[in-house]
Amino acid sequence: MYDCHSFANWLHTATNLLCSRPYGIPAMSRLPREQETNEVLFQVLRAVYRFEQNKVAEFGLDYGAIYLLQYLRRHVRAPISQAAEEMRLPISTASRLAARLERRGLLARMRDAGDRRRVLLSLKARGRAIVRNVERHSFTRLTANLARMEGASAATLVSAARLLPAVLGVADENPEK
Repeated sequence: MYDCHSFANWLHTATNLLCSRPYGIPAMSRLPREQETNEVLFQVLRAVYRFEQNKVAEFGLDYGAIYLLQYLRRHVRAPISQAAEEMRLPISTASRLAARLERRGLLARMRDAGDRRRVLLSLKARGRAIVRNVERHSFTRLTANLARMEGASAATLVSAARLLPAVLGVADENPEK
């Protein structure tokens, strides 16, 4: 299960890192707990948003397209309804996104042989190559940045990242192994 004490330690470490001069955040130790938490969460949201915007600019795909392609790498021949549910999109929106990616040669849409009403999505070779490049880009950037941070530990970051869904209350009801 999730170790909330470990997350609390990580959050404390992250807060200290975020409060250091290069990040330009006011000294949070003087802020009330709720305000401190909100500030840390906003800084994390801002960092992730900017990180993702860099990928959008680098690869010429919007965030939804990148997310869908990464999802399909992990779920081969996924029903479009499942992808829409994962992305919290109406099925019509997910269908338009899939059609756009299909026109670009990144994924294929096909009818399920067992149930002709179901549409399945799968990555084409070009889509798999983009996902590899997107994920390599993320890994390279994260590891390079971690290497420059004093006292930062990749293992600590990975452990904390694994705890975030549970701490934020968005953990999957049916996590896939």
